[in-house]
Amino acid sequence: MAKLYFRYGAMNSGKSTALMQVAHNYEEQGMRVLILKPQVDTKGGGELVSRLGVRRKADLLIPPETDVFEAVRQANSTAALACVLCDESQFFTPQQAAAFLDYISKPYTIHTKGHTRTDDTGKQYTVGDYASTKELPTQLKVLFSLAIYSGLRKGEILALTWSDVDFENNTVAVTKAAAVVGSQQIVKVPKTRNSYRLISIPRSITQQLQQWKLEQTRYRLQVGAYWQGDNWIFTQDDGRMMSYYTPYSALQDILTHYNTDKAEADKLPMIPFHGLRHTKATLQIAAGTDVRTVSAILGHRETSTTMNIYSHSLQTAEQEAAANMERLLARQA
Repeated sequence: MAKLYFRYGAMNSGKSTALMQVAHNYEEQGMRVLILKPQVDTKGGGELVSRLGVRRKADLLIPPETDVFEAVRQANSTAALACVLCDESQFFTPQQAAAFLDYISKPYTIHTKGHTRTDDTGKQYTVGDYASTKELPTQLKVLFSLAIYSGLRKGEILALTWSDVDFENNTVAVTKAAAVVGSQQIVKVPKTRNSYRLISIPRSITQQLQQWKLEQTRYRLQVGAYWQGDNWIFTQDDGRMMSYYTPYSALQDILTHYNTDKAEADKLPMIPFHGLRHTKATLQIAAGTDVRTVSAILGHRETSTTMNIYSHSLQTAEQEAAANMERLLARQA
């Protein structure tokens, strides 16, 4: 049976290097691999580029509208594939981001196929197909919306307290980050000096935060001494900071539900939580925001880091700027 692995990590952690190593290991055993690369990633052109200087040609460059499953099926029809590898598959397009935000804001339907159950006496019975309607908890709606609109790292979002939010000026202060060391979840100082920053957020997100704060306050009053929290915005049931692993698993559940009844072309990519940060940067660049500002929003130490990671988006923005210039001058002629 085929298996799907999604490997993710911090910037410059060697993901592309590891991908090329996997390809080499398969090929060394005489097995055929297929390496895919999104066409929007213009870094290296048609090649994968490792920070170690290793390069390898991608077998297929995938435009946004491509049916990836069909492309792989055709490649497999010519010669059997042992492994399909895809580099840089980590963010939503603007249309996908809008669809995701719309989906999490409303109740959604889960379709369950008929199956057999066993009652308390050990007797089996059959349950037919059924549908149930669910709604995402408010704090998860706020969590994902804030992630897309702010570009904060997962650890930075989880470490936010209510005192970090300026409801009047619509800003969020980043002064700390959650991390997992061994089996313990801790709070630490940000990774670099530039990681300390003040992020502006839309008024609509501030209003979502206000709504969640009100709900959380009511819940705290209901549970009384059960609450052990320390003013965290995103929490477990007892008020402690939300688990480091919850955002990822919750996002995968949402994407799985969304894709259940969608045609292949309409499905959302199964991105990790960090992909929401990439989405923010990509959309910000597409909106015409300059690199220095995007770099400051993301908390990068150097603007060169931003330029290297989002070279595909920057090139698209530059091409659009050139086209706008041409149209402007044409109107003056």
